[in-house]
This record gives sequence, structure tokens and C-alpha cells, in this order.
Amino acid sequence: DNSPDWVSRVPNTFALPKKDDSNEAITYAAKDNVYAMAPWVLGPKQALVIRGRFPKCRFSNVVLFNRFLQTLNYEERTISLNREQAVQDEDGNFEIVLAHSDPGRPNWLDTEGRAYGVIFWRFQLPEEDIAPLTTEVITLG
Repeated sequence: DNSPDWVSRVPNTFALPKKDDSNEAITYAAKDNVYAMAPWVLGPKQALVIRGRFPKCRFSNVVLFNRFLQTLNYEERTISLNREQAVQDEDGNFEIVLAHSDPGRPNWLDTEGRAYGVIFWRFQLPEEDIAPLTTEVITLG
């Protein structure tokens, strides 16, 4: 496997985002960004809860892709959030919920009902280490 360390092959689980020189060999990656990417796989009543903390950085966002790395329908659905849009506490901690329908919680990302896809994180010009992105698959009522 020639994937960089920040690409997880384990569904619903992220590798630790860390700054290194792996972006220099990837044509779509920027040298000053730190990335994390993982597939999601969810059943009809499941949701993925992602917890983390936004680092001090120029810009940060998360976006949902299909298996061909095309963004989902951003014109009609919320499929991405940046640091300014996300509800977070005073320390920058957040909880983002990936679900097929509105779970009634802040920071919902809409899977469009897709059972699987790719979650992609970008942290531009981070000034500190990036906290691990923890995940939990939950069942919605």
C-alpha cells in the first residue's frame, strides 16, 4: 500500500493527523496542510460520532466524498463544516455526527443515505499538534 500514513483503511477510524513530508509526493496535497482521511460504513439506523479539537491553524474543515472522491451534494445538503461553522466549546472541542437523516444534534453531516463514503479533514498551517479524532458508531432511535 502506497497510501500516506494519514489515510486510514479502517472504516470509521482515523489515523493520527500529523505534519510530515508525505504531501510532497501527492499531486492534490498542499505542503502546508495536514490531512486525515477515512472511509465510513454505516447501516440504515447508524450514525458516526466524531470528536476532536480544532487546533490553532489558518483554516480547518471536514468534507464528505463518495468513493470516487467527489464531494456529495453541497448545494442542497450539509456535507462539510469548517471551524467557523462548527458548534464547539470554548476550548475548540467539537462533536460532529455523520448520519443518513437529521439526528437532532448540532454539527450534522448528511451522508445522503449512502452506506459508505470517505471523510476528509484538512488543517491548514497548524501551529500545534492536532488532537486525535476519536469515533463512535451509535444507533439512532
